[in-house]
Amino acid sequence: MTIAECSNRYSFAMSGLQEEILQILGDMEWQFIVWETDRLWRGINADNEMIVPEYAESTIRTKKRKSLPYDRVILYDTGMFYQSIFAKVEGNELVIDTPWENVKYLKKKYGERILGLTEEEKSKSNVMTADAMCVYVKQIVGL
Repeated sequence: MTIAECSNRYSFAMSGLQEEILQILGDMEWQFIVWETDRLWRGINADNEMIVPEYAESTIRTKKRKSLPYDRVILYDTGMFYQSIFAKVEGNELVIDTPWENVKYLKKKYGERILGLTEEEKSKSNVMTADAMCVYVKQIVGL
């Protein structure tokens, strides 16, 4: 391949890079949901802090009866909240949310940051995205 051909292929790859990044993030939506639900199960919010306030005694009794963790706030009762969490790319933004109607009460009590990515998760997704972008550019350029 000549230098001119390589340059043309590189320019072509760069022109489609934004669209490719959005596609890569779209392909990773399942990973964001896994990170979110795993972190919630550990009782951690998107600021990488324990979810507070702690459960009331009545909730602890209910959790014990259902054989669910009660030593941390996991925001899991019936599974509806966890099952309804989605991740999607809207414009240039990644949105992690839920259509579940009761989430407004959880956010009011436990904070808006019960949903979202931690800095560590953002770093992981950046690395995964960068790796996939390199594969894309190499394929287009023919390296």
